[in-house]
Amino acid sequence: MSSLRIVGIGGLGHLNILFASKMGCDIVVCSGTEYKREEASAMGAHVEVYATKGVEDFSTLGLSTG
Repeated sequence: MSSLRIVGIGGLGHLNILFASKMGCDIVVCSGTEYKREEASAMGAHVEVYATKGVEDFSTLGLSTG
């Protein structure tokens, strides 16, 4: 199974989530706001959603940098 990271849940981000979920991909969504988590999950993003707006210490998100 392939995985896909989508940055931003705007017009193209929405389409990417819909297509990738239908193709059976594991989807990681990075968005600026927390309320997009529910929206992305409803469209098929089933791995993780990272909200970054207002985050001062990105190490708390558990993302690797390299």
